[in-house]
Amino acid sequence: MKTIICSILAVSLLLSCQTENKNLKDYYYPMDELTDGLVYEYRSPVGDNVGHPPYYWLYQKVQLKNGAEVLRGVYYNHNMQIEQMVTERILDSGVETAEFQIYEYDATGKALITEPEINQNEVFSFEANNTKVLPFIINWRSRIDAASSTTLTRGRVFQSYEKCAYKGKQQDCARFLVADQIEADHDTEGGQHLDIEATELYAKGIGLVYSKKTTGDLEIIYELVDRYDLKELERRVGM
Repeated sequence: MKTIICSILAVSLLLSCQTENKNLKDYYYPMDELTDGLVYEYRSPVGDNVGHPPYYWLYQKVQLKNGAEVLRGVYYNHNMQIEQMVTERILDSGVETAEFQIYEYDATGKALITEPEINQNEVFSFEANNTKVLPFIINWRSRIDAASSTTLTRGRVFQSYEKCAYKGKQQDCARFLVADQIEADHDTEGGQHLDIEATELYAKGIGLVYSKKTTGDLEIIYELVDRYDLKELERRVGM
């Protein structure tokens, strides 16, 4: 984690300029608009639905039995299979992960759900501070292959304010830098290490509208192309 913090801070301080100290809460997903749930559809500008298939996040404000309100996100792949389910607490200072579920599918199509161990849970700070790296660390063991385990270590830091586009219209946006380290281990076959750097743009009143991930010579870009309710998603994909 120390390596991630040092590297991402160095890049952030190098690229950032003096910014107005606004509160970033309005740049995260708009809780008050998500009571009935909204689907966020992301697509690659490459237009290759095979190599870069679309994906979808369903975000909804949920009230727990104790009265607390949380944000629940469900990630659907292009086959409409759930891959992740995340529950987040919205605090005065930012966003924390409360629960995390990873979905795997066996040969019969049955979903096997794993709840990773959450070691660090900071996701999004409402403070526009380009020297504060948010630590997020989870680890889990596969239910498909019990000898396989994975650790994700992530650092996210605010960089600057800028203009960006959503559906052809200019938006006020906040830019973040993200660094991921993925350690995939196997009890008998050894392990692999992957470093990913990313740029994210969050639009005011909308949430994430753009992401660019880079690892080695590979660059993957996704953009938010639309938002709609779950019934519209079912209509579009023929569910």
